[in-house]
Amino acid sequence: MDKAAKEKVYAGGMGTGSIEPKSGYDYEMGGAPKKEKSNSTGISATCGKNVTVVRGGKKIPAVVEPFSKKFRLESGDCVETGDASYVFSIMDVPKGDDPCTTIMMFPNSRVEISTRHSSGGGIEGGTDVITKVKFLEGMISFSGPCEFELGAKLPVKLTRMSFGTAMAFCSEIRKDGSVAFFNTVAEIEHARAKVKAVLFAKETVATPDALYCLPALEERYVQAQKAIGLLGKSQGSVLGKSMQSMPGLSEAGVRAQMQGAMDENVAQMKRELAENKYLPKNVAEEYRKSIAQMEGKKAPAPARDEGKRESAIKAGVAKMITDGDAARSELASLRLPSPAKPDAKYEVKEDKSERRVMGMDDYMRNAWAVSKKQNEAEAQFRDGKISKAELASRLKSLHEEAIAPMKKATEHMQNAGKEGKPLLAAASAKAKIGKTVQYGAISIMVREAEIGPEFNMIKCPAGSLFVAVGLRLENTKSASTAYIVPDEEIWLNFGAGEPVNPENYKFETALEKGKPAEGYVWYKVPQGAKKFSIMLGKKKMPKLPVDFGF
Repeated sequence: MDKAAKEKVYAGGMGTGSIEPKSGYDYEMGGAPKKEKSNSTGISATCGKNVTVVRGGKKIPAVVEPFSKKFRLESGDCVETGDASYVFSIMDVPKGDDPCTTIMMFPNSRVEISTRHSSGGGIEGGTDVITKVKFLEGMISFSGPCEFELGAKLPVKLTRMSFGTAMAFCSEIRKDGSVAFFNTVAEIEHARAKVKAVLFAKETVATPDALYCLPALEERYVQAQKAIGLLGKSQGSVLGKSMQSMPGLSEAGVRAQMQGAMDENVAQMKRELAENKYLPKNVAEEYRKSIAQMEGKKAPAPARDEGKRESAIKAGVAKMITDGDAARSELASLRLPSPAKPDAKYEVKEDKSERRVMGMDDYMRNAWAVSKKQNEAEAQFRDGKISKAELASRLKSLHEEAIAPMKKATEHMQNAGKEGKPLLAAASAKAKIGKTVQYGAISIMVREAEIGPEFNMIKCPAGSLFVAVGLRLENTKSASTAYIVPDEEIWLNFGAGEPVNPENYKFETALEKGKPAEGYVWYKVPQGAKKFSIMLGKKKMPKLPVDFGF
């Protein structure tokens, strides 16, 4: 072996040895070689009796009680769950602040994992990283930066939403070969249909030929989310029984365990928030609120009366056990409803509409791509490959590249509704109207209308479209100010059911005589609607119609 490839190790002055890179050996005191400790990736807890690991063609039982020694996994292992059995969870041990990969498995599921083990890293036994997860059957919850492969033969690709973050989602391979995703923080792309799922879609279903983005979770996955909560609760039973078995358990010990569990919960929430930087604002805000509340919270103070203290401790432990056992029992009997066939109206179609500005999803993707370029430029500067002046120039240029689509969208909306100016961000049809009606003291000219999938960078929910109408309003009869309230007086009828009021509008509603205003009003309608009427008038009063169609 080349001397340069060896590293001298001095162990307390008692001897020397050498380490051959990638040999898998460390050196003990005196230079004696020893094999690295076993892999750190493992199953930390299971629920139910039917969990096995397939290794080298052999099935190994892998039932792991919470808070006990975990079942160590090797690269190439296949983890399987049978009836009424869950894995909670499989986890690796990455280096430093790198995001970890975690997998939770539902009954009758299979995953195959590949790992990479290395010594050192300041972690006992070295670091152990899951490099690939192959999802073969059933339902799982996944979070991590590693490569993810679907065992189902679908032209679907999953990638991180942005550079430097982890993916996270729950997924099920259904009996009909389709795959459902929910709680998704990842890009889902269908190669055959040439479409991508809506960012942060509530539920996405992939079939061999299409991608569907559903407006709400079907009941099957509402219940699956409930199961995830029950799994966490079920661990309280094991912890409680462990506490009961401790002879002379001190109050300090109880409080320490409770505080430790609370602190670990806070740490886990912080990790999840850090690993998923692009969570929806409302979800991220709830995380922050929970963290802030729990960080300032301490385990309950001891009761002054000793008898009450012991009674309170016993009652608290007993409740943990009772609640945990109830959760386990509920999990064992839980039967998820059958999956629903996705409605055709929620199919994601390739966007062939006339596009005026970038949609919000594409704006986010563009921002992430620019962010990656910024990180690369900063890395080049740290490595001495570019000067400080060149870095500043690049960052300025990239900043302009990032905000350019938003500037264009803002300019578009400032002009929307003005004569001859387009309305929607992406229009599929336009209608010239040019009709003027007298509504009380106000002359209203309905100039034109557009129907399409996006307005002001907002994508319409699947199965619906936006209709935007350009208006010119003028007080022609009243010497005093004339008022109009669009939410109560400008309705849209599309031939089925009650007229709908606007999603929003932009024009002056307090009109002085001789000072016209122009702008737009927009509505949400079912996909397929073609014939429309602007209806002017209070809801329960006769209305003045202006008909148009596409």
